[in-house]
Amino acid sequence: MGRCKITMKKILKILVFAAVTFLIILVGKPGIEDFWARFMGFVAPHGEYTEHMIKKWSNKSTDFLISRLNHPSIEYSGVATSILAGRKDLSREDKLLDIVHNSKEYRSRYLALSILFVWDEPKATNMSMEILKAGRSHPLYGDALLHLSKRKHEPAYRYAVDLARAPDKYNNGSVAYLADFGKMESLPILEEMFQGTSDGLYRRMITSAVQSIKEKNGIKS
Repeated sequence: MGRCKITMKKILKILVFAAVTFLIILVGKPGIEDFWARFMGFVAPHGEYTEHMIKKWSNKSTDFLISRLNHPSIEYSGVATSILAGRKDLSREDKLLDIVHNSKEYRSRYLALSILFVWDEPKATNMSMEILKAGRSHPLYGDALLHLSKRKHEPAYRYAVDLARAPDKYNNGSVAYLADFGKMESLPILEEMFQGTSDGLYRRMITSAVQSIKEKNGIKS
């Protein structure tokens, strides 16, 4: 009788241990996947693991891929973004819009915005302008301005100029935004910024932006 009790206790402990282990694995799965992605990225030839994951997930549903945009692993969220950008599934556009508007995860929000620029650039452009109008407190302010400056969206230019005149002008990305817009009228602004700092790094950054703008406008230094 005593042996039976001991045996039952052992079985109960095993069952409890198995249940706890299962819960740990279930709850910690994203973390485990993140570790595995980092490990494979380290041991596998450059880009090979990414290509493997793209092939593996290429037949996954759009909903599955969208759900992976907030994966803790940059590798996995990047793979999902790459596939979604090429898929252009407009039937799921509202899901991306919802993420941009409501998600608390910054990475999933800016990835969703990037995908929207591929799927529906006019809508993404309008959304980005609304973000700029909301002010710098918006988490996606810099990302929205980056997208718009690379596309030389004229209404967004004044926001880049405002940043170039802000107290933190050397650290807020304004130089890069102005360089992307490539407008000649930015040169006096950049010259003023150049004269206003003695920091070698900032000066090189500004000089590079000036050179880029001149080249875009066919001006030889």
